[in-house]
Amino acid sequence: MNFKSWSGTPLQRILCLAGVCLFCILFDYLPTSLLARSVQVKVDETSPRFSASRALNTIREFVAQFPTRRFGSLESRQATGYLAQRLTAMGYEVEFINFDGRIGGGQQAGRNVLGYKQGELANKSDIEVIIAVTAHYDTARPTIQGAAKNGAAVGVLMELAELFSEENTRLSLLFVFTDGGEWGSTGAKDLILNYEKKDRIGAVLTLDYIAPGDLGGFRLDTIGQSGGSTPTVIRELAKNAVKKQTLLNPVKTWGTELLEKVFMISNSEQGPFLKAGIPAINLGSFSTDMNREKAIIHSSEDTIENLKIETIDKYGRAAEQIVRSFIQLPESYFKAPALDTGMIRERVFVVLFMIPALFLSVYVSIKGSRKILNFRQTARELAAFFAAWIPFLVLFLGIRLAYAARQFPFYDLYPAVAKDPVMQNPPWKVLAIIATGVLFVAIAVWIAARYFLREWAKPDYRNSYTVLWCILTLTVFPALLYNPFWAAIFFAPPVILWSMPQVMKNPKSDAGKKILNITCVAASAVPACIAFCRLAAQLGFGWNFFWYQALALTTGLFSPAAYFMGTAVIAVGIRFIVLSNNINRTGW
Repeated sequence: MNFKSWSGTPLQRILCLAGVCLFCILFDYLPTSLLARSVQVKVDETSPRFSASRALNTIREFVAQFPTRRFGSLESRQATGYLAQRLTAMGYEVEFINFDGRIGGGQQAGRNVLGYKQGELANKSDIEVIIAVTAHYDTARPTIQGAAKNGAAVGVLMELAELFSEENTRLSLLFVFTDGGEWGSTGAKDLILNYEKKDRIGAVLTLDYIAPGDLGGFRLDTIGQSGGSTPTVIRELAKNAVKKQTLLNPVKTWGTELLEKVFMISNSEQGPFLKAGIPAINLGSFSTDMNREKAIIHSSEDTIENLKIETIDKYGRAAEQIVRSFIQLPESYFKAPALDTGMIRERVFVVLFMIPALFLSVYVSIKGSRKILNFRQTARELAAFFAAWIPFLVLFLGIRLAYAARQFPFYDLYPAVAKDPVMQNPPWKVLAIIATGVLFVAIAVWIAARYFLREWAKPDYRNSYTVLWCILTLTVFPALLYNPFWAAIFFAPPVILWSMPQVMKNPKSDAGKKILNITCVAASAVPACIAFCRLAAQLGFGWNFFWYQALALTTGLFSPAAYFMGTAVIAVGIRFIVLSNNINRTGW
């Protein structure tokens, strides 16, 4: 296969992609073997001392006294007094950290409760490593009691604090009850900013909700909040610890983790720690009855009656073994963490997957530019592309304008949970005005473009395709730097599929070729649609996910950079479809 024939047939592209995938598999296996030989990943063998009955009593007492401990409420502040009193009685050094958060348009005052115990290593030398365990104690509307989310984790964390208060440990321990967990882990983010010993935190275990009813399995969350991922050593320790509870494999499939890393939206508290470069992992769980679980979480039905002591026992034992395993890690791991080949392997895998797309993008651009581009025709195509992109710009500006005019609620980063009245009742009038404005601008731009561009020279479609491929190439590279996982889902399929109409053999009719081009353009959006649908299902929003996206654009959860790069690719696709309607005039 020579360079010129690279894009000659679909078979050659398939063979090339198969070779790249085979190389990726080999590259994925070898570093894994090296990692297994070079790093000892051993779970602490101490028999768990976790008492599920004591934890259940704490849960029952806590959720009964503070059933609506919402972020910033008086009841939430009263709950912190209860938590501090319990930690003080165990002998911990207790500290409050107050912070503010913007929720639904107003500033709310939150408070973290910290219980600290110095380890033997810190007593013997100036070196101190802190193992932190956290759980958020707040609830979200319309939750009552919040026994499963997250009162149960509060009870487990208090029981862990109880049993470790009776032991002398090598490393220091920090037990943190955080506020604002339902609003993008606000308390965890503030802990990283304002805790005076934050630089000494070596590893973090965060406790998410305990599934109501019978325990179906554990969930290990490993993505950061807009960046970062759990190191391989921490992941393997947690994985081996929870496997001792004889449940299903807690590690998510590679495809599931890939889709999570496309958006990097962490729904649990490990996210801010990973974003800050602190090794962390979240221990979650799921029920055998997922439909019942979805109905209970974030509702008035989330009461203590739904919890089972057997589920609490297995969850608590798994959490205890993870903490003990972290404590046994050598100090050298925390002083200078070893090169994480797992994370490097992951990134390289995605980059190698993107190589065919990058090659095709650059090659088609160079191939088309062999013929000197005409300035007027190039300017014409750039104007047509910008006209196709203007409605997306208007949509973004409309959302931002509504936000500035206080037509949308204000949040620091994460919008409300799915069952919150704010999410259940979108401002349809405001959204309809924005949609109408976008539609009006789109029609006006189309009419204006047809009127003004008719005075220009007739388009040369090879010139137009070359210009569009140059735009696509200039977008792919920053997308890869922004997030390689996101680029692999949103950019690789368009580049690979959109190269086909130019190089595949002509169908018997022009109509057949038009259909082929439109199909290739539309098919490139399938992976992106799957990723968005999965995120909507994970967050539980359904059709309200569109409202969630509008809010996410105002808070920065969905970054403007990603929006503009993504819509630029959509605009290129629109231009390809328009050009395919005139393909009989090009002789292709």
